[in-house]
Amino acid sequence: MDLTDIINRVVKLDLSNWCFNSFFITIDEFKRKGLKVSFWENEENWASISNADNITVGYLWNKYPLLFIESRYLSLLSDTFNENNDLTIISVDSLHSDLFRMDDNLASLFDSYINLNSFTAEDLWFVTNSK
Repeated sequence: MDLTDIINRVVKLDLSNWCFNSFFITIDEFKRKGLKVSFWENEENWASISNADNITVGYLWNKYPLLFIESRYLSLLSDTFNENNDLTIISVDSLHSDLFRMDDNLASLFDSYINLNSFTAEDLWFVTNSK
């Protein structure tokens, strides 16, 4: 799946709508639905969303309104998505195996190397997570 248009759209949004509060309101919604959230403020750029077995099933980007989530958990969170129209959702079968690509002109968004021709949601999380 090519993420070029999605990433371009997300980074060009008026981020005044995706403010500090929106990110944490979305995290609270995940918790209300029974999912666990790990986010170290001032240290991480993404919140990791886990199921009851502590298996990561999603990543929510703090910097931009972007969520990768495994498709089997999407139905749990439909209310959250309807309330936050700025949140862009990418539903995946697996965070570890679904392969994405982006155009090279987006490489400047990432501080670390990522193979823009073939990467997973986990790869993107890994190279962009540290502040």
